[in-house]
Parts: sequence; C-alpha cells; structure tokens
Amino acid sequence: MKAQAVKDLRVAFTARHGFLSACMTVLTMLTAAPRIAWAQTAAGMRADLASEQDEEEPKHTAKPSDAFALNGDLRLDNTVGVGTFVPGEARRTNYDLTLFLRAGLALGHGMSLSALQTVSKNLATNADSGAARPYDTVVGDTLVTLGWSPMRTDNAGKRKPMLLPGGIKVGVSLIGALPTSRASRFQTRWLALTPSVSLVKPDLFRGKLSIVYALGFTKNFNRLTTTAIDAVNFPSLARPDGPELISGQSEIATGTLNTAFAVRNTLAVTWLPTPRVAVGLTYVLYNNFKYNDFPADTYTARSAQPGRGRSDVQWGLVSVGYTFDPDQKWTLSAMALTAAPPWSADNRTLRFPFFDFRSSADNYSSISLSVNRAF
Repeated sequence: MKAQAVKDLRVAFTARHGFLSACMTVLTMLTAAPRIAWAQTAAGMRADLASEQDEEEPKHTAKPSDAFALNGDLRLDNTVGVGTFVPGEARRTNYDLTLFLRAGLALGHGMSLSALQTVSKNLATNADSGAARPYDTVVGDTLVTLGWSPMRTDNAGKRKPMLLPGGIKVGVSLIGALPTSRASRFQTRWLALTPSVSLVKPDLFRGKLSIVYALGFTKNFNRLTTTAIDAVNFPSLARPDGPELISGQSEIATGTLNTAFAVRNTLAVTWLPTPRVAVGLTYVLYNNFKYNDFPADTYTARSAQPGRGRSDVQWGLVSVGYTFDPDQKWTLSAMALTAAPPWSADNRTLRFPFFDFRSSADNYSSISLSVNRAF
C-alpha cells in the first residue's frame, strides 16, 4: 500500500535533504525577531520532513518511452502555538498558514530530482514584545534534492530496488539549500549542502510498518562567521566606528556565531492500520558545531570549557494522515511538532521529545492541520 499520507509523513527513503533544511541546519533564532525565527524554524522542519519522500516511487511512474516523469505536491499547513492554550500566556498566541510546494522529476535508473519551497504567513499574533513582527510573511530556503536508490534487474528483466540482507533499502542524496530565506541572510549564508544516506526496512507486519534511519552531514558556506544585520535599519545597535561594525561599517555583528557544520540523525516509524490511514513518529537530533574555536588563554574563566561552540537541538513529530480518494491524491494530516534542546535548562534531565510537558509556555511545541494535494 502506497498511501500518499505515508509519503507525507515518513522520512526519506532515497532523496533526503536535510535543513537538512537538509540541510537546513537548525535555523538560528533571530535575536532581533524571535517569533519570526520560530516561524522559520518550525516551517523549515516541516519542509525538511516533507522533502524526505520516497522519490524512487513517483506518483506518476515513468514508462520506457517517457524518460522524465514529473510529479509534485501542494500542501496547506495551519499551525497554532501551544502557548495559545495556556492560561495567562495570551502574549504567546500565534496562528500561521504555510504553503508547501514540491516538484519532483524521476530521472530513471533510481535517480530523482526534486525542489521544495515554503511560504509562511502569520495571521494572528498577540505579542507584548516590540521585536515581534505580526502578520509577517516568511519565505523559506529553496531546497533542491538529488537522490539515488541503487537498482537491480531481476530474472524477468524488471528493475527493482537493490536490497541489503534483511530486505533493507538503501538511498543516498545530496540536498542543497539556496539562501532565499531571511534566516539565511541573517546568517550570511551562501549555500548549505547535505549529503545523506538512509536505510529503510519496509513491509514489516504484512506491509503495515516501515522503519527509516537516516544519517546526514550538513556543511554551511557563510560569508561571515557571525550573524549580521543591516546597520542602516538598526543604527542604534552600533556605536560610531565601534568594533561591532563590519563589512565597511555597513553591517552590525550581533555576536552570535554561525554554524559551520552539523550532524543529523533521523529515526522514523510509519504504521498503516488501514489502507487509507498512516500514523508516523519521527525523531531528529541535530548536533551543530560553530565556526570559531575558543582556546584557553590567560583570560579564560576557570568554569569555562574551551573548544568549538555547540548547539544541539532535537525535533519530535507525531502525525496522523488520512487519504480521501482511491487515487491517493487528497490527504488530510494532523501533526504535533516539538523543537527544543535535548536537555532541560538545568542540564540534569532529558526533555520528552514529542511534546513539551515541562513548560507549555516555552512554546516548544506546535500543532498543525494540513491538506495535501498530489499531482
């Protein structure tokens, strides 16, 4: 059974980009606009998962005389922050509408090419912070994925996926994140590349269960090692001829180091209780490494730990999808997404990855309802 819901919920079989967005390494929270940063981060994560689709099985299968098979998805995602439902936390209320556009091209011989673009619009925000940007429109990075799944020819001359012992599928991909988002401009990022390999064990329990593990490495190419904002728009953040002015004093360094590279581990489980229903559980752990090393010197505090800066983030996604029609073109999905540091603020306990029971006011979790149309 190939429900479109499964393609929307499971992590890439063959073509996976990574911050991934496949690279979209976890987006750094914009210090000047925290709510916008969260919107970009949440949208980036959902885009990241959406890009991990099984490109070896396009919606429209290529025939021998049809070398290129074009397919695609259009998804409308409605998201509310969990803080919306917390008494006394009305200032965290938010509602966002996100459009996901994906186009895929089957190149043959197990290769595929896809592109994904997201646009998010904030429709409701009641924030008491002057840094918030109500009703803002956020354009995500453009994600381009080249995927390949090794194929073999059986005795009947048909091409099938090459399997490892145990019936495990293998897929490799290269994902490029083009800097079309505000976050990339803030991080002075030219490009992010993510090579990735995935292992898939499908068809467990009579085809009702699939398990995916993916390992990706993201390399960011930034113009500067620190985040920067336009000095013209934020002149009060810099002193005349101060050291925070860079690039010919046209930009202001915010003091936040950019991420040089990241390692991403993804584990996803998809269950098909009925032919039209798919339930997904996905866990992603990003280990981010900053550009600068901090060697120990005479000015280093005794409690400081010199070395490369780190910023680890975990993502948890619980999703349920239902396909309306026999052709599996229309899908309705409900999702709960949580993005938070793996450890609590006191560094003593691990956070539950799939919902923020510790403090909903932190708004680490969001709830979404999506409508997906496959072409």
